Amino acid sequence: MLLLSQDQNLVYLLIGFGPHLRIGKRVSRELELVSPITEKEILLQFKGNISSDPYNILASWELKSLRILTLFGFKFSGEIPEVYGGIDSLWKINISSNAFSGSIPEFLGDLPNIRFLDLSRNMYSGEIPVGLVYLSVRNNALSGLVQEQVKPCQRLELLDLGSNKFSGWAPFGVLELVNLTYFNVSSNGFEGKIVESGTCSQRLEVLDVSRNNFFGEIPLSISKCSTLNYLDMAYNRISGSIPTELEDLKSLSVIRLGNNSLGGTIPAELGSIEWLAVLDPHSLTLFGEIPYEISNCKLLLQLRQGMTAFYWERSVEGGSSAVKQMIGIF
Repeated sequence: MLLLSQDQNLVYLLIGFGPHLRIGKRVSRELELVSPITEKEILLQFKGNISSDPYNILASWELKSLRILTLFGFKFSGEIPEVYGGIDSLWKINISSNAFSGSIPEFLGDLPNIRFLDLSRNMYSGEIPVGLVYLSVRNNALSGLVQEQVKPCQRLELLDLGSNKFSGWAPFGVLELVNLTYFNVSSNGFEGKIVESGTCSQRLEVLDVSRNNFFGEIPLSISKCSTLNYLDMAYNRISGSIPTELEDLKSLSVIRLGNNSLGGTIPAELGSIEWLAVLDPHSLTLFGEIPYEISNCKLLLQLRQGMTAFYWERSVEGGSSAVKQMIGIF
């Protein structure tokens, strides 16, 4: 699909999941050498590399102030030409689900108005740009240290570094950024303790640090993230016990802590998390009965322990959800 702005000044370009539109890998050398190059010339350069356009949807372009460029799902390969760094009006770029490779172009981070950058599901390597509000580089081949690179993004709202090859310390400092809503560093090689922080973003909804090499105890400061909805710390080396302070996270719907070195019991206090739907402490060295207080979680559908997933059977009686069957002793 190609979606163009209805205005004469092109404001956004969306090309996604269309099987009949193909772009060549190389940019015309003649246009590449034009200096200074205008926004219009840059996008016409893109147009000139389309090798097949059976529906003639690119017949006429008037390009002056492109702001949004979305090229997702086409399996484009090669590298993004550096001349695209001349479109100063761009503030949102989504080139996810392609086959772009090499280092992330530095000019993407230098665009004066860029705030949203989605490079997920490509084959990029190298360092990540800074100064963005939305940054997703999930499912690439990025490696190295990221803590120093991410910390300056004071207005950061979303950070997704999942499924790469990062190592060293994770950038937990960004959890204190006041606008942060989404933090995902899962499936990397990060290590060390999940550090205590003095504050936590009061907008944070997703915290996923699963499938790394973190160790130590669950930091109590997580309980300060009052808007947290999804917590995944599974497949690490976290030890100690499940903190009762998690009861302060009244918005939690999913807790995944499995495949760690946690012990003790499931705190009865978790029963005060009214909207908890999934509690997954599988493959932990827990003991004792499942606290009956857990039945207070109105939406709880699954409690997984070991290789077994216990499911609550519910019935509606008197307008409220009631536990029909309590099962399971560890």
